[in-house]
Amino acid sequence: MGRNLWTTRLLPLHLGLVAALLACGWLGQWQYSRFTEGRRGEVVVRSGPALDLRTVLQPARNPPARATGQPVVLHGRYLPGGQLLLPDRALDGRRGFWLLAPVQVDGGAVAAVVRGWAPSVTDATVALPTGEVTVTGLVQSAEPAHDEVDTSLPPGQASTASPVELLDRVPGPMYAAIVVARSEAPPTAHEPRPVQLWNHRSSGGAGFRNFAYALQWWLFAAFAVFMWWRFLPLVDAGDGPEPDELDDDPDSPTPTDAASPVHERSST
Repeated sequence: MGRNLWTTRLLPLHLGLVAALLACGWLGQWQYSRFTEGRRGEVVVRSGPALDLRTVLQPARNPPARATGQPVVLHGRYLPGGQLLLPDRALDGRRGFWLLAPVQVDGGAVAAVVRGWAPSVTDATVALPTGEVTVTGLVQSAEPAHDEVDTSLPPGQASTASPVELLDRVPGPMYAAIVVARSEAPPTAHEPRPVQLWNHRSSGGAGFRNFAYALQWWLFAAFAVFMWWRFLPLVDAGDGPEPDELDDDPDSPTPTDAASPVHERSST
């Protein structure tokens, strides 16, 4: 095609291609995000009333699979000086800290509780509640703990939500799971915000349907490019050249000047 692509006649075709690519690309990306979420599965939350933590978990023993997502309630005291901050934790698009604190449960064992999320070190270092507390939350498997201590973190901070991080701060045995708090009683003046659960249940192959839809939308985008390329020469040759190109056409005939004088052969 030997002419400029950016002519007025071709502009609607270009705009149609851009609109098709934006729509198909966005819809494909949305379906792909649904696919990735489906691969993670649904957050495990079991229905029913909150059970006493001591009936769900045993100290120093691996938690049973049925304990994940179980609502529990525990009574005890926060151990002073035992709270750790877990940095670089996101909530609603913001980075902050999880508050991991040990609770001496009535009966002797210690539970690791993720109290919530705080936006800054100042908010996170508010003193722990004193006296008897009642914590209601959900059981989660501990995050995998690192074999070596992260020396880049300042004192009072840790990298994983795991009872292992609290071992040198608490006396006696600990429960091997995490309790993600949803409420504390009595309430405090600066309560941290609840954090999201991280244990998921696999959804099987249901998410692959979204992956197929994503591919379908991206194929539509490729087809739109193909059709755009096929229609270019057709639209380009639609109604002849642009008006401003008429003067530049070397093959156009030169008009005869009607007013030019007629030279007659003189008679002898």
